[in-house]
Amino acid sequence: MKLMLQKRINSWFTHFQKYFFKYKDGFFELTCLLNTPEALVESLKKMPFNKYDDKNQIITCNNFFLDAEVHFQELDEGLWLIYVDNYYKTNLSFKIIYDEYLPAEYYSLSYHLLENKLFKNKSPENSDIQYENETWSLTKPKATYIDSHLKESRMKILTVFFTEKWLTRNVFNDLRFENNNFKKFFDNEEQKYIVWSGSPEFKNIEYQSIIDNVCEKGNKGVANVLDLKFRVYKYIQEFFLTENENLNLDAKLSVSDVSKQLKVENFLIENLKDKFVGVEFLSKKFGISPTKLKNDFKEAYGMSLLQYFQRKQMELAKELIEFKNFKISDLALKFGYENPSKFSRAFLKHNGKLPSFYKRKD
Repeated sequence: MKLMLQKRINSWFTHFQKYFFKYKDGFFELTCLLNTPEALVESLKKMPFNKYDDKNQIITCNNFFLDAEVHFQELDEGLWLIYVDNYYKTNLSFKIIYDEYLPAEYYSLSYHLLENKLFKNKSPENSDIQYENETWSLTKPKATYIDSHLKESRMKILTVFFTEKWLTRNVFNDLRFENNNFKKFFDNEEQKYIVWSGSPEFKNIEYQSIIDNVCEKGNKGVANVLDLKFRVYKYIQEFFLTENENLNLDAKLSVSDVSKQLKVENFLIENLKDKFVGVEFLSKKFGISPTKLKNDFKEAYGMSLLQYFQRKQMELAKELIEFKNFKISDLALKFGYENPSKFSRAFLKHNGKLPSFYKRKD
């Protein structure tokens, strides 16, 4: 009897956690109840600082922490879609929690598009320069993790929730899945969460068309649910059945370690405009020993911190030259290179061509 009472008290506390926040390691931490997508939506509706538009099925939020818009739609038995557009006003983390007395059988597949404004304090002509970084995550039921975001960044998150029953009916039965790299993840009972960044395998999936579809409203919620359902079915099948042998889906990191590396990655993306700050600086900032930081980052992203930073920096440089017509000498200076020649060599190494190849001929 005493044990049962303690469990009910713990369950009560779990539900009330979502109304509180704490400050830890430079981030405000909010909690989200995620037994099911429906439970998540209902908890967001009831939060005192959120507004719910019943006709359009949109939850909006504008407070000290963030400016957010949440769109959602149940598409099938065991299949939900939630799209979130967040602008973070402060460093913010979301801790995922579960109620042990409620069912929790949903997997989730998320596409994250991070938008950072760069050169914020520079000249007005550079004020609109943004950099986008794509990340994907896949979680199993009851996977607890912390999702962290930096101040003044914008994150668009498209998440499909599905049960194992739905996935078996629509993906696992396909013979192409038998030799698929994702099968290792689903077969591994200990691995609960994976994340990977910048994968060319998924560049051709039409994320934006799904986002546009879920944001187009009719008399009650999404205007064309059938079309959205078709697009999401196609998206999931293309995602799980595409060639993906090069993806590192069996990383040995714990959920806690993955969360820390996501914070490190976000910081690197936020600071592409400057020189690489160094392992020692990152170690102190995020409270991870230098050796563990280097090993865990390489385990998560398949390359060193410096290699990752330079790759992302050169991806940004290519965009600025090709679409913003930046001068090569200006970019060399902005990115902390001693001279344009050293910058050009680094650019060639990562992009396969010299910066002059992408320079617009006016």
